[in-house]
Amino acid sequence: MDDSVEIITARKGRKLNEAPLVSVVIIDNGDWWALRRSVESVVGQSFTDIELIVVDNGQTESEAQDLVETWPQATVLKSRANMGFCKAANKASDIASGRYLFFLEGQTLLNEKSLEKLVETIETEPDAGIVGPLMLHEDRSLHSVGMRIDALGQPCPNREVFGADAELVENVFYVPGAAMLVNKQLFTALEGFDEGYFSGLQDADICWRTRLLGRKIVINPWAIAICGKRDSQTFSYLEYRNSLRMIIKNYGGLRAAAGSTKFVGTTILQSFKSLVKLEPGLAWRYWKALSWNLLMLPSSIRERRHVQSRRLEADELILRDIIVEDERLTMISSDRAA
Repeated sequence: MDDSVEIITARKGRKLNEAPLVSVVIIDNGDWWALRRSVESVVGQSFTDIELIVVDNGQTESEAQDLVETWPQATVLKSRANMGFCKAANKASDIASGRYLFFLEGQTLLNEKSLEKLVETIETEPDAGIVGPLMLHEDRSLHSVGMRIDALGQPCPNREVFGADAELVENVFYVPGAAMLVNKQLFTALEGFDEGYFSGLQDADICWRTRLLGRKIVINPWAIAICGKRDSQTFSYLEYRNSLRMIIKNYGGLRAAAGSTKFVGTTILQSFKSLVKLEPGLAWRYWKALSWNLLMLPSSIRERRHVQSRRLEADELILRDIIVEDERLTMISSDRAA
């Protein structure tokens, strides 16, 4: 365990030799009251064969202690600073003892049967590697039934209608990391989330790598999660920035080259358009994204070699769930890069 991460409390209420089926990992996002609600939604689940790990990602000492006192059955990892989603999740997985890992952002709520439905799916659906719920906004309107990406790696909520008798939805590219159940053995084989991202599109990336290994990504629409508000500007920039690294790593050779060229060209074009519209801050963020990717290029290439050496599936099978409409390829809206 990193010296900057401290285990505040040991697990209580479970024998040391008694491993749970699911390790629930809740990642704090800086909103203390949202985190409490998220933990309460997990504690109230009908499925109880779990251990609870909460990553206190930079909260105050008193708030971390309050977590310990309120939920003594939890293990609390306290970080001195915000590690980002990827590193926080990986640190928690190192001490998790469950067969499955369920990652939950600290502002996401679950309905009572969600975990039960997700576990049932991953245990019974052949080749299912990662499973997620249907996502609703706080006002209970539909957020997504899984997520898809376009050819530039930008996220697109899947809102296609499914039948009332549908038990699973498989026409999705990835499961949002806000509520994701993954086989721990698979997660370990994938070496976890890519910490180079910090946050943003780490969920799309790990699902892409899962698909390359021949495992399925599925949604159980009868499991419901309610996603809270987030810092859209920060996350949109990180998602945009990180998408080029994801393209470099995960596409086959020709598509990786074509996708990277398209991304760079589109980014430069959009930066100049932003200047013409007198939006220098937006133009700077486009260039900042390119600069970061240039700096990370050696790392991205090393990761690419590792991913490509293990892939079992061709790009053609992966492309079925990527949106390729022309309008998605030729324009990136300002709020996406903000």
